[in-house]
Amino acid sequence: MIEISSFNKTIYGAIDLESSKSISNRLLILKEFCKTKFEIQNLSNAKDTKILNELLYSFKSTKDINCEDAGTALRFVIAFLATKEGIWKVSGSERMHERPVKPLIDCLTELGSEIKYLEKEAVPPIEIKSKKLKSKKLSLPGDISSQFISALLMIAPTIENGLSLEITSKVLSKPYIDMTLNLMSEFGIKYSWENNLIKVEKQNYL
Repeated sequence: MIEISSFNKTIYGAIDLESSKSISNRLLILKEFCKTKFEIQNLSNAKDTKILNELLYSFKSTKDINCEDAGTALRFVIAFLATKEGIWKVSGSERMHERPVKPLIDCLTELGSEIKYLEKEAVPPIEIKSKKLKSKKLSLPGDISSQFISALLMIAPTIENGLSLEITSKVLSKPYIDMTLNLMSEFGIKYSWENNLIKVEKQNYL
């Protein structure tokens, strides 16, 4: 808690607020797609963000991607790697190996990626063999984790002919989806969201 007392005097100063983990994680993914090179200022110190940052730095030199216990990193990295050429094993902590990723995997498979479960159905670890993704109308329920939806939206501009994503029920985490789309628009991406359909054409990030 911060307490400020003025005693009828004007106070000048600045307060540094902790940066947003949600924004930082999305910016790290978007940065990888951008043509313009830039540094992210005031990146979150959250463990999830640190893990994601390290994975995005090292994915070109290693085929074993360990997301540890970072759920956001796991979901975002799976979609991100599906747009790249190569074969990767994506795993995490024991707890992460209990968290379903099937909705995301099903969508990426429909788009053309080859993904297989290495141990149990629907959960990590998985193997991703990326191929050129092609446009297809996808459907996801609105009560699903917004990270699945955000992961797909961030890769949408890279997909041949773009992506149409139908949300089949009430969206429970709309602010996070709005955050993703707003950040994408900051880097030149145009989209439409009418009723329950989000459309993103193939285009380049700035």
